[in-house]
Amino acid sequence: MNQIIQFLRTFYSISDQTYLDLLSISKLRRVKAGECYVNSGEIPVHMFTLVTGVVRAYVRTENGKEYNKKIYIGPSITGSLAAIIKNEPSIYSLEALTDCEVYTTNYKEYLELGEKNPEIKELYIKMLEIFFMEYERRQLDFLTMSATDRYLKLKDEVFNIEDLIPQYQIAAYLSITPVQLSRIRKKLKEINML
Repeated sequence: MNQIIQFLRTFYSISDQTYLDLLSISKLRRVKAGECYVNSGEIPVHMFTLVTGVVRAYVRTENGKEYNKKIYIGPSITGSLAAIIKNEPSIYSLEALTDCEVYTTNYKEYLELGEKNPEIKELYIKMLEIFFMEYERRQLDFLTMSATDRYLKLKDEVFNIEDLIPQYQIAAYLSITPVQLSRIRKKLKEINML
């Protein structure tokens, strides 16, 4: 409980009672590594709070190539925000890369609770603001940073990323090939940056 309430309070300082209200509409689910808990093409009805573990949001192209949109490390909020808000099929899937614990919260119940509890509504607004800022920053990174710099930034943000997930997943997240990542790692080792 403490870890999740502290995480939610990084967005907005909710009361203990508000946290209990959120728990009352949420269910804890254990997800095994390799399992998808949102599949592209499905219309999601739940928001997800990743408690522990590592999850990727990915898109698979028509020719079968996969691109990681985001890598989430618990605690984190996961899910297809656009799909859930617009009640449309998700364009990406969420796959557990490690065994995970995830709280599932029905989105409509969350909004209804927000109408009764202003803290929940404010929490939602603050989450959306932060999600937008993170999205904007990631887009800017892809426009202005080299693959090497993006890799180093990822390692700074998730210091043990290479212990958590395979190299090919890291490469997919950086939108490069595993061979390119291998070359980057080799060059960084040569100059003692790895």
